[in-house]
Amino acid sequence: MIAKAITRKQLERIENTIIVFVSIASIAGMVLSFVLVSSGVMDRVIMPVLACVCSITGILCSVYIARFKIIGQYLAAIHILLFGFSCFWFGWYGMAAYFLLVRTPLAIGAIFKWSKTPNLNAALSKQLSKKGWLIVCGTTLAATVLVTGVLYLINFYFGDTLISSTYTAIASVTGSIVLAAIIESLNITLAFAAAVLSMYMYRDNWLIWKIVNILLIVTWGVSIGFMGEAAYSAIVLIIMSFGHLANNFTGNYRWKKHL
Repeated sequence: MIAKAITRKQLERIENTIIVFVSIASIAGMVLSFVLVSSGVMDRVIMPVLACVCSITGILCSVYIARFKIIGQYLAAIHILLFGFSCFWFGWYGMAAYFLLVRTPLAIGAIFKWSKTPNLNAALSKQLSKKGWLIVCGTTLAATVLVTGVLYLINFYFGDTLISSTYTAIASVTGSIVLAAIIESLNITLAFAAAVLSMYMYRDNWLIWKIVNILLIVTWGVSIGFMGEAAYSAIVLIIMSFGHLANNFTGNYRWKKHL
């Protein structure tokens, strides 16, 4: 738990440490892939570079959003586009469609919403009421059921590899495509809910992001053994998720205290 006496400068030092840690790990993962990956230029060079840039823009967007800076929303859009393209390249078309067709418009909407708010610091004081939490939880639950059904149908007709590597890994480890669909759906719907709350400047978004990042760390951890030469991507994403998780705590504190 962050102490009440923490100052803005102390928060910035923590955030800068997170940025440096994720950046170094991302660059190391990129360099490692140059050595270990034996396939073509796209897989060996271009995709590792994109994964590195995606990871760094991801942590930067999280930190700048926590600091009430609209540049964070622009970085979020870049991060989402890069991640969506990476998913498409690796053949995870279900996840690619989600990021490119759903999360990208949402990120653009967040840019417009924040740009129309004259004083972001003052606006970031909203907190969900009990009714608000019921709406968010109920909507997320309904969306999770819907997405689970869609993922199950995709798996049934086209195979699990079209969805994502995490879905394939969870299905292989648990032996249950239903459980894999539920977990993957939670990752999708919770992240969407958190992004919407962030766009409308509810500080409750940080709580949901904590849950999302814990889920991502676990699911990507399970996926490493199923990704072959692309395992470096999972490692980078795990490191990025740890960085995001740490920033979720500082972000929540900043928004609560208006630091």
